[in-house]
Parts: sequence; C-alpha cells; structure tokens
Amino acid sequence: MLYPGVFLLEVDTYTGAIRPIRIRWWTWRPTGVTGLTKYKDGFLCLLQAKVHRLFYIDRSYKVKKRWKLKTVKDGHSIAVKDGKIYIASTGNDSIVEFSPDTGEEEIYWRMNDGEKDTIHMNSIIWINNSIIVSAFGKKAGEQWITAKNGFLMDVTKSKIIKNSLFHPHTLLSIEEKIYLCESARKRVISADGEDILELDRGYVRGLVITEDEIAIGISHARKRSKSTGRQNKMDDELIQSFRSGCGIKVFERRGKEISNAKFKRFIDLYAYSSEIYDLLLV
Repeated sequence: MLYPGVFLLEVDTYTGAIRPIRIRWWTWRPTGVTGLTKYKDGFLCLLQAKVHRLFYIDRSYKVKKRWKLKTVKDGHSIAVKDGKIYIASTGNDSIVEFSPDTGEEEIYWRMNDGEKDTIHMNSIIWINNSIIVSAFGKKAGEQWITAKNGFLMDVTKSKIIKNSLFHPHTLLSIEEKIYLCESARKRVISADGEDILELDRGYVRGLVITEDEIAIGISHARKRSKSTGRQNKMDDELIQSFRSGCGIKVFERRGKEISNAKFKRFIDLYAYSSEIYDLLLV
C-alpha cells in the first residue's frame, strides 16, 4: 500500500477528509490494529504482532501507555468493564481479562482447551452484567468461508442468543438493541432480526451508529486465506461479491430503524489498506 506502517485513520464522515495517524509501532513487526474501544480520555487499540500489544492513546493521538499481552493469540475485539479490559483471543477460543494496573492476564472464559481457533470468536461487548460474543461457528470445510452457522452467545449465562449467522462481527449495543455486521451476507442487522440494512457489495466489518449517521466498514476479498495460507478461489461468486475495495459507507439515518437509512457517500481507503477491522466514534 501507499502508506506502509499506518494502521489508524481519522476519517471525517461529513467531509470525507482522511488523516493518517502515525504511531511508531513498527518495531514489533505488527500485522495491523484490530480492536478499538473508548477508554478514559482516549481509546484503546489492540496491535496484532508476534506478541500482541495493547495501546492506550489520548485524543491527540499520543501514546500514554502500552502493555504486552502474552496470553492473547490472534486478538480481535476489546471491551472495558469495572476497570478491567477484556480481549477476544480468537486464536485460542478465549476471552482474556487484563488488569491495566498490575499487568496481570487471566483467562476469563474459553470455549475449549485445544489452544486453537475452532469457532472464530471475534467480537465482545458487555451489556449490563453479561458479556456477549460473536463467533463464526464450526467450519464445514477447510476454510472459514464454509462456516455458515455463526452465533451470538451470552458467555456469562452459557446461552446462545442467536444462530444461523454467516460471519458475524462488530457487536454494538445502542438504543437498547444489539446490532452487528453479518459480514458474508453484506448487511447490518439487529440481533432480534427485525431491522436490516442491506449493502450491495463488500465484506462488511466495522460499525458506528449515531443519531444521524451510520458508518460501515467495507473490506476487500483476501486473495489468500489468513488461517490456512492457501489461495482463495477468486472466481467463486461469493468471493467476487467481496471484491469492492476498502472504505467506509456512510448512510443518513431517517428515523429509528436502520433499514430506513439513505446512502450518502463512500470514503475510499484502499490506498491505506485492503481491510478494516473496526471503527470507533471519536
């Protein structure tokens, strides 16, 4: 890409202006920033690397603190509750609880003891006193595109709250509803299935909903599988539907239901990357 080492962008959805945020984290040979969440007077971001790092960054984009995460494997989403930080450790089907004051890590929850990614659990949020996760579910074949029975689970109660999802990502609680990206079906849905915003193309991941706008991340199809390293079948009709560049689709809200939103603009970010993992309102 034209901007190597840039993993964070500040994007103005009203004007389309893009500001690259340059942070010196290339020392750790990172593969990207995945999870983002608000924290104190700034935000947290998770840096994927051989040994993951968690960064606390203020509103002027200065690094205030950083921590090594020895337990996290292929980390994705992060959430904060009662001073603790919870990280979706996708590579070993676990949620890691991290104490920023002491630097201690412990497994808060795990699906199994195999130290492998078997369900691709990727997004987590706290709602009241429950932590909800999204996951792809089991693969029917060798690659994750065959996992078509994804689910949402309340791990606090060990209860599945929705299933039959095709690559769920980016859980968001707003206006007393849970919203998520159903990435492979190219849409944003409410967990109750009553409110759906359909998109025409792109792998949908990353979501912000405000009173007047909806911002949705669109990622380009991967030529090579991240999990297996094998070439994806780029002539497959489904994969072809993900070949639409990388950027943010912005919609104007018209009423409470997201299904009534009207498309406003597409902000092209393909010069920076082919994939978006997360969006955060700053």
